[in-house]
Amino acid sequence: MFEMTQRGFAELLSTARSDQEQRRQTDEDQERRQAVERATGVLMERHGLTTDTAAERIRRMAAREGITVDEVAARLVRRPPAAADGDPDDSRHGSSSGRHPGPGTWS
Repeated sequence: MFEMTQRGFAELLSTARSDQEQRRQTDEDQERRQAVERATGVLMERHGLTTDTAAERIRRMAAREGITVDEVAARLVRRPPAAADGDPDDSRHGSSSGRHPGPGTWS
């Protein structure tokens, strides 16, 4: 009897941990989606883009930089508006300040 109870408890604990991990993953996924939505909004506001165009630029920036869309979104959301002058999808020209962006940066 004790063995059955112990086995049942272990299964219950395993299920609870699995449920907790699934909730954590769902929360992280939602946070990433929201960050991408905020970044899309940033590009739309700063550059007068449509939702589709802004999302496409984020995808292209990620591909060009070899990073994830989530990382591009985080950079865009952290980036101050004054540093975002110019085309956010054209790294050849840098910012409107005329300075070349440093290593690992993009404009």
